[in-house]
Amino acid sequence: MNTSATCLPTPSAPAQTTAVTWDDQAVVRLVGDRPAMQQRLLLKFLSTSADTLAALRQAGSTGDWVEVGRHAHSLKSAARSVGAMALGDHCWALEQAAKATDVQQCHALCTELPVLADRVSRLIGAHLQSASTVDGAVL
Repeated sequence: MNTSATCLPTPSAPAQTTAVTWDDQAVVRLVGDRPAMQQRLLLKFLSTSADTLAALRQAGSTGDWVEVGRHAHSLKSAARSVGAMALGDHCWALEQAAKATDVQQCHALCTELPVLADRVSRLIGAHLQSASTVDGAVL
């Protein structure tokens, strides 16, 4: 393992991307007009993505780029399925850098990842908050 640098994310502004940060219609396209199912899927994403980010951070801190790539792949797929396209694209780039053992690029991408993931989490959280009340009734 190449441990000359680690994946210890620190807050910074993520690189500019042309991908949509979060497409709220992606879940509708995936499961249809079923608000309860949409909510469950988004809540599951928020929970599992937090766990995956923690595992990715741990793998990076030990220079385990195979595990970094595996976790980036997992997060990429989950992010894209719920419409977090910019996060999915970022994870794809991290996955590729990890496969190539490009430590410098892995470090740079890991540094940006928490900021982008937090942005997605806040957007989804706000959506869930606003969707939890329909016609004055709490879902």
